[in-house]
Amino acid sequence: MSSVTSENLDSKTLKRAVGKILEHSGLAVSENTEESSQITFFARSGDPATTIGVSCAEGENAFSVTEMEKLVTGGQPLGCDSYMLVSPSTFTPEEAEFAGKHRITLVDHQRFMQTLGQLPEAVRQDIE
Repeated sequence: MSSVTSENLDSKTLKRAVGKILEHSGLAVSENTEESSQITFFARSGDPATTIGVSCAEGENAFSVTEMEKLVTGGQPLGCDSYMLVSPSTFTPEEAEFAGKHRITLVDHQRFMQTLGQLPEAVRQDIE
C-alpha cells in the first residue's frame, strides 16, 4: 500500500500523484512552464486532441470562484478545452455550481484518495 496518506499529503506529493494518475489513465501529460498560469499540467487525449488544464491546490485551501474564473480565463489562450481542479480539501456549493457551468471537473480530497487507492501497487510505489 502507498504511504501517501491524508496526514502526509503535501502539495509536492499531490502534484506528483496527480501526474501519475493522469498518465495511468492513458493521458499524455506535460508540465506547464508558464509561470503566470495556475495550470500545473496539461493532459491530452484523443484525435483530435482534447486538452485538459489541470491545477493542483496549494496547501489546505480549495479554489475560490474568483480563482476558478482566473483559471478559465488564463487557460483559454493556452488551448485548454476543459479543466480539472484537484484539492486536498472540499469544495463549497458555490464552487461546485461555478465548475458545473464552465467545464471544470472538481476532485476533492475524498475522490483523490479513492482514485489513489485504486492504482496498481507499482504506480503507487512510484509516487513515494
